[in-house]
Amino acid sequence: MKVDTTVISDSKELCQNEDEIDAFLKEYSPSPFVLFAFIAKLMDLRANVDQTPAVIVVKADDHIIGVAPLVLRRVSGIRHAEFLCEYACSPDFVLDPKHESLALETIIDVVIRRLGLGYLLLDFEADSPSLPALKHVCESEGIPFFEQSNEHLDHGVIPVNSSWEDYRKSCGSRLSRELRNIENKLDREGRWEMTLVADYEGCSVEALYDKVMAIEKQSWKETYRQLAGESDDVVEWSLMSSSSTKDNIRVLRRKVWFLELEGQLVAYSLVLQYKGVAYIMKTAFVEAYSRLGVGRYVIYATIRDLFENKEVEKIDFMTYYPIVRSWRVNCVKRVRIRLGNRAILYLAHARALLRRMINSSEENDGRAEHSTTARSQLTQAKKRRVSSPS
Repeated sequence: MKVDTTVISDSKELCQNEDEIDAFLKEYSPSPFVLFAFIAKLMDLRANVDQTPAVIVVKADDHIIGVAPLVLRRVSGIRHAEFLCEYACSPDFVLDPKHESLALETIIDVVIRRLGLGYLLLDFEADSPSLPALKHVCESEGIPFFEQSNEHLDHGVIPVNSSWEDYRKSCGSRLSRELRNIENKLDREGRWEMTLVADYEGCSVEALYDKVMAIEKQSWKETYRQLAGESDDVVEWSLMSSSSTKDNIRVLRRKVWFLELEGQLVAYSLVLQYKGVAYIMKTAFVEAYSRLGVGRYVIYATIRDLFENKEVEKIDFMTYYPIVRSWRVNCVKRVRIRLGNRAILYLAHARALLRRMINSSEENDGRAEHSTTARSQLTQAKKRRVSSPS
């Protein structure tokens, strides 16, 4: 069997092979985040001086048998590979099950030997079908393989296997009281309504993006991003990629719920539906209305509608923050895998520990970059990040 590999670092080059790669990904992709349009858009968003996208395409006898969407990074002087998507998207290799071992052997060989990287750092669903095959390949090739569980990697999932009323009752009377409370508060404020923009009709992607970002820019997250020096391209990535997916309504559904109060948009929830799963990609609310519980309510309305529509088998929050646990969810585990050169793996770990120690020491000595006030604000924003419904 003739095996060929191609390493693609530019979305324009990827698009030259769109039809073939797109067809393979649609057949075997475990999630929407490794469909062609999502990979191509993310390659553009992730490309910078610190990291380089690298999509590895493996062919056997001129037929694709595996695709590895990766990004190459240099940390503390050591180059390694990670999945192009972040852990919240449950990234994975896309493999033809009949040739998964051959595809994985080839991918690892390309990363370690051809590209000369020290190791791979990969976040998987704990029950990923790729994981047993990856372990077997590493054992066969004598490649060190380390697996680590961490609660911050986990995510909450609601099985949609009952009626909405049964699920609501299972959450207890506290939830019902809380939601009635929110509705009463909204009634006192004025006229309010929930609206749904479904799929790709009735609102251009540009107009939808503007509506969502108008809420984002007035949310507590904007403060967090400014203090932390971070950017957030999830909204752009989700909306633009879902709109660019070929045969998108058949393959992938996109829904955005808006809560409007007295003519102003005050909260939203963005959901992608793919292969029976509803992914709650993003939610946010206008900070000035936080006292009304609008962020909580828009999630409630989203879950209720998904139950009543009976289009999905489960709802994936994608994270396991405390606010997620307040719903009746199942915890789904993810694991972090490190594999590659043993000496380099230990060296990378030691350098990461040293870097954390140095940063901690600088803060204790008052030499941190941010002032005490800024650090305090950032700490408070971080607390909001893990406890807020959006």
